[in-house]
Amino acid sequence: MDKERWDKYTNELTGSYEAEVSHRPGANNHIEIALNFFKSLNISSPEKKFLDIGCGNRESEIHTSCAWTGIDVYPVEPGIIKGDGHILPFEDKTFDIVYSSHTLEHVLSPIICIHEMIRVLKDNGDLIICVPILPGFITMEHNYMMPKEGWMHLFARLKLELVNYHEIS
Repeated sequence: MDKERWDKYTNELTGSYEAEVSHRPGANNHIEIALNFFKSLNISSPEKKFLDIGCGNRESEIHTSCAWTGIDVYPVEPGIIKGDGHILPFEDKTFDIVYSSHTLEHVLSPIICIHEMIRVLKDNGDLIICVPILPGFITMEHNYMMPKEGWMHLFARLKLELVNYHEIS
């Protein structure tokens, strides 16, 4: 499918999300929790290349010493690449760490996005995916909401090895 046609589908089917950026402590609690989990993995290093898919306002950048790259459908900060997780504009095996927090539930196809994440991830790289699970916070902007077992089934079908699982209550 050509890019123009894909963009038309994504605009029609997902609508326009307004970026809500808040710098109040606790305002984006789910993002803070996901970033704290990332920090706890202790895999950040200046030699590593880090990709944040659905990066929002660059919050992950301040939590890593890696060479940071961010991509978002609606970039709200300079230096963020305008793009879609379904078609990542990077060469194969580019990044040591691919991070996606609270993004897959908004996309048209989580499977396509995860395939793209795997494509741009270096061999033996770290893929970190944070998703909400049912029951939980649901809005009209969520295209996919599943219980834990649904996400686990999806990851297993994609032959992803679950190295670490952390449930937030």
